[in-house]
Amino acid sequence: MSFDKSSTRQISLITEQLYLCGIHAVKNEELLKESKITHILNVARELSETTYPDHLDVYFESLRDSDDEDLTPVLEKLVDYVHEVVSCGGRIVVHCVAGMSRSASVCIAYLVKYHGLSLKEAHDHVYKAREIISPNNGFWKNLLQFEYSLRGENSIELLPFVAGVTPNVESALKEMEFRIRIGWMDHVLVNLFFMLTMLTFQMVSVICFGD
Repeated sequence: MSFDKSSTRQISLITEQLYLCGIHAVKNEELLKESKITHILNVARELSETTYPDHLDVYFESLRDSDDEDLTPVLEKLVDYVHEVVSCGGRIVVHCVAGMSRSASVCIAYLVKYHGLSLKEAHDHVYKAREIISPNNGFWKNLLQFEYSLRGENSIELLPFVAGVTPNVESALKEMEFRIRIGWMDHVLVNLFFMLTMLTFQMVSVICFGD
């Protein structure tokens, strides 16, 4: 997925008291101070040793950004924690490495449970605030299960493509279109290389050995 790397350094406002970002933004103390952050939720396993300003309350959950990582056992606990902070008047930032998949999934689930949004509405809201979000397919399956458990229906479905499944939301469909286009370009380039190689071989054969 192509994006401006500077966007991973931003802190994105999801609600009045909930923020989303990556590690670069959360390490910027001035940015945290400007946003009046009181709590941090770190959901990146590889960032378990990260240090933060002493005055902030930090909650850590060890999650991998992998299709086979199951959010189900901890997702409700995490969104309940966000709600607890918000209900007490705190301001919380949820982060992983880039603020794209793990932390975005938690923010989306929070909006579904505590703001009464459908999964599609919650995704679109978070995407509007941070256009680089991209939960992996495993997280999408977990989010669909989470939505169904709360609402008894799903507002999003996973569509099958040659390059894999993808949710029927605009951002994911655009990414899939890009992946398919790149895949076809690779195929065309390989075939073109093969044809040029054969043509060169034939020309060399004619020059060296005649008809």
